[in-house]
Amino acid sequence: AFVDAAPVPTLQLRRLLRVQLNRVKRTGGRAGEMRKSELRLAMTVPSRPLVFGGALDEIVASPDLVNQHTGLPRVLEQLAALIGSLGGDRTEGLFRVPGDADVVAMTRLRIEAGQLDLSHVQDPNVPASLLKEWLRDLAEPLVPETLYEQCVSAPHDPGTALSVLALMPEASMRVLKFLLRFLAGLLQPSVQARTKMSASNLALVFGPTLLRNPANDLKNAFASSSGEQAFVLALLASSQSA
Repeated sequence: AFVDAAPVPTLQLRRLLRVQLNRVKRTGGRAGEMRKSELRLAMTVPSRPLVFGGALDEIVASPDLVNQHTGLPRVLEQLAALIGSLGGDRTEGLFRVPGDADVVAMTRLRIEAGQLDLSHVQDPNVPASLLKEWLRDLAEPLVPETLYEQCVSAPHDPGTALSVLALMPEASMRVLKFLLRFLAGLLQPSVQARTKMSASNLALVFGPTLLRNPANDLKNAFASSSGEQAFVLALLASSQSA
């Protein structure tokens, strides 16, 4: 009702807001109705490609959403930098322990609304949760579904992992290489000793985030999960040796 009553000039923008609100409501597994402050912030979302849930090619084509110097989505760089500045490399369970659901939801809304000041965030688990959400909510998975079978058919082979990189769209490959470099920094022995997050742990977290099984069969999806993890583990091994 709040959305319907708002002075939104077009049906298209009203539909966009409904889509965004539905996404935010499930952020962090939170339940119940959104607070009015969150709803009002959601109403400020401009008529541009969505940051969360948008298509990567549309995000990198939007001057407001991409770093023109690196070609990377601003949200990716911002969240990675925030994880670092808040001491993510000293946080046990980073990427495994979720951030506070309310803070995650509000921060997601702020990012979507174009508010760059995230000084209210004090816990590295919040940007870590949002980074996973951003990757998971992309309209198309970072690793295209057309390459899924190739990824899981020989997942332990570093050669397969590198060959897949060469076949990815340029924007996806750029994002994946950035992510792998970032994760490689977290896999330094001294960092692992503090975070308790090994390469296997990170592969378990990012396997279903980077790869999306095109099959709707739950049994098939469960059987392929180990292949997804092994493929990401091979990618991480390649990035560490590079």
